[in-house]
Amino acid sequence: MLLPVGMIDWLTLILEGLFLDAETHQRCASLVDRILRISPDGEVRWATNCRESIRSDSHQVTVSFGSTIRIMGSPARIHHVNNVFGSLDIQKCALDMITFVGNHYDIVLPRNLKLWKCSKIDIAENFDMGSEVQAQQVIDHLKMAKYGRQKLSTFDTSVEWGKGSALQMLKAYMKGAQCLKLVREKSALFTDDELAKAKKLVRLELSLRRIYMLRLKEAGKNWYDLTPEILIALHSHAFSKIISDIEVTDMDNILDKLLFNVGKGEGHIPTIGQAQAAYDCFIRCRTIGFRQAQESFNKYTFNRHLRNLSTIGIKAPDLQPSNVVPFRRRAIVLDQPVSCWADIKLP
Repeated sequence: MLLPVGMIDWLTLILEGLFLDAETHQRCASLVDRILRISPDGEVRWATNCRESIRSDSHQVTVSFGSTIRIMGSPARIHHVNNVFGSLDIQKCALDMITFVGNHYDIVLPRNLKLWKCSKIDIAENFDMGSEVQAQQVIDHLKMAKYGRQKLSTFDTSVEWGKGSALQMLKAYMKGAQCLKLVREKSALFTDDELAKAKKLVRLELSLRRIYMLRLKEAGKNWYDLTPEILIALHSHAFSKIISDIEVTDMDNILDKLLFNVGKGEGHIPTIGQAQAAYDCFIRCRTIGFRQAQESFNKYTFNRHLRNLSTIGIKAPDLQPSNVVPFRRRAIVLDQPVSCWADIKLP
């Protein structure tokens, strides 16, 4: 049985101050700067603690001390000089961060994870596209992909779905571009070979946010019980709505699949005529582009074609002009993400 491949790229951990003894609580309050609002007559209206980033070339963790202790950052950066690869063991990641902060400030923090809350988890997988050009084409391909009602945000080397959402956000981006940015900012270290390998990578990242974590708790589930298998299943389910499982380069194959799927019931196409019409819509999208094809149909008819195409696994990214490199699990083995630098081969 293959082990899940991926990593936890971010955790936000929260500890209520009541779980600290008085001495530790007082020491925590003395560790950081404070912001005061003072009235003209010298009265202190309010005061709050500043967040402090523990930064170096190898790690970057942010800590906030107040009524709660909040630890935020990438667990991978604690043991590695960059965050390209890491662990899916959420308990180990959390304890590593707690230990790191405790050692840095010379304080004792509880290691019982039942006392800690978690308000954000980022789960990531890296895929070797073969070249930087191919990685860019993948990102360009995904810029047309919709994810329900989630806001779509596109940039030169990345795509985001649900930016600003308190529930979840998805992101696909060229890892090499991010690594170069971190090097320029002197916030991560890479060898020349690692940078060359990173340029070939596309990262798919699922961010589970505050509301998702609250719903998880309301459902009677604990964040620290999320196994690697569960985390990867959540990641795969989220991205399955964007990334197609079907090979679409053979036009005749698509028509055959549509006709084979004619029948009654959910997941089938009602008539042969609708199957042929969906195929015509597919060809038009692949020829002139999704947006242009959409304008040539009324809304109801176009949505019906999309619904029928979806019964054989075709999604919005597959409806781009055929000169764009498709991004599909079967086509470029997206079900086998790379797990370490050694998995990536250079020419």
